[in-house]
This record gives sequence, structure tokens and C-alpha cells, in this order.
Amino acid sequence: MAGHLPEFRIRRIEPKKRSDPWVYATVGAWQATDGADSKEFFLLSPAQTPEQVETLVMVAYFHADPKHRLKIGSTVNIGRPWMGDAQADHLLVSLPYPYGPILEHCDADGTHIQVLWLVPITASEAAYRRAHGLEALEQLLENDGVDMISPRRPSLA
Repeated sequence: MAGHLPEFRIRRIEPKKRSDPWVYATVGAWQATDGADSKEFFLLSPAQTPEQVETLVMVAYFHADPKHRLKIGSTVNIGRPWMGDAQADHLLVSLPYPYGPILEHCDADGTHIQVLWLVPITASEAAYRRAHGLEALEQLLENDGVDMISPRRPSLA
């Protein structure tokens, strides 16, 4: 990773309340694009776990390859459950809905950076997004009122 993104780091933010999630965020992934279309990513987790750090490193490394730039609506097969024995083994790149637009856009030293949420989804939900589009998948997830960061949540597609 040091060769691709030498200033890359992961930040782990402890919840203020037990009911709040842990937040894992990339810092330095924006450098993958030399200032154009710069992105940072975050995951929400119900528990502190090294799996989230590993996942963010993998996502940032993938994004650093010009052939695999991530954007809203992209899905990433992470090749294992996102946490423990969860069914979700993919990530959906999404707007930071839990925090609103104030988190989505930031400027660092004159560089615009878009901050995006990595939402754990199942393989069948990723296939649903490919077949029906991002809006249809987001509607499916929203309509059910599902806890998107529960490792025990069933697939909705």
C-alpha cells in the first residue's frame, strides 16, 4: 500500500454511546486520483474488529488502480463475509446517508474530496443492483427498514 498511497491511514472512531456504531474511515485514499474525482470511504460496524481495517485497505488499494475506480453505485466483492459469519460479502458504494450531505463533501488543501459510505450487501443484492439499478436496490433496502450494519441481517433480494 505504501507504494500506491504513501500517506494512507485508517481511522477508527469509537462510538459515544453503546447504541452507536464504530466508524472506520480511510484517510489518504483521495491521493489515488491525483486530485481529480478524489474519494474517501467509511464503514459502520456494530463492533470493533480488525476485519474492517483489512476491508478498507483492500477497497483503497482496489480504488487506487485506474481500471477499478469506485463511484456511487459501484459494488465490490470482498471475497468473505464483511464481518464474522454475515451473509453480506459485497460492499455497495453509497452516499453517506447516515450523516447527510455535510459529510459527503470536504475540501483539503484546495482538493475537493467526496466521502462515501461502504454498505455491506449480499451477492444477490449486488446482482439485483446490476439487474435493476442503484435506485431500485436503495429503495429495497430503505423500504424494509433493515439495520444495514447487522451481521445477522438476511438478504433482501
